[in-house]
Amino acid sequence: QTQEPPTSSRMSTTARTSPCPVMHKKGKNEESNVNPANQMPDIPNKVQSSEQTRGLSTERVHSTILKPSGETWSYPSPQMFYNALVRKGKAQDVREEDMDVIVAVHNNMNELAWHDVLRWEALRTSVSETKDSPSVPTLSKFIGRPNDLTPKAWVLSNIFGYQKPFDRHDWTIERNGQSVRYVVDFYYDEEKGKEDETPGLHDIHAVKSISIDAR
Repeated sequence: QTQEPPTSSRMSTTARTSPCPVMHKKGKNEESNVNPANQMPDIPNKVQSSEQTRGLSTERVHSTILKPSGETWSYPSPQMFYNALVRKGKAQDVREEDMDVIVAVHNNMNELAWHDVLRWEALRTSVSETKDSPSVPTLSKFIGRPNDLTPKAWVLSNIFGYQKPFDRHDWTIERNGQSVRYVVDFYYDEEKGKEDETPGLHDIHAVKSISIDAR
């Protein structure tokens, strides 16, 4: 009998192969009430799926990523994340007991990507400490595009032989009344997966197998 690896060693592999709950293209069975800002259903689905064998948390974590309204974005709960996978026909790729860890990795990667965006923004504009100031960058909308390589990723993978990113996000940032698009490529290093730990929201060293290129 094959022994299952511990959660820590399969954590980032599962998170990598489990698609982000953000919709990419609306299929025949997708909800029509999709928020264009985050490509998620306008009314979050927190009801337990009929396919589930155990209950999942419905608690959502607040990010540090600002909306133009001055509020912060909230991450999907494990139950919402799982329901999104069911909706997209991807629930068979995950284990219900791994959902808390998958969501933790998802949230941590987005926080680190936002940190990189802010570092780029700091080079372009003076960022005020007051979140109500119009000079503070905010995230107005985002979409996942895992099947579309960025020009940089295409060159690195097709000309120089580097691996392709396993996911891509396009983020629209509002800066002093201007809309600016950032692209975020996510890469996975299988060799480092054994060193991964369940991350806190702002841990920068817990998930060693996933790297981020935001620009």
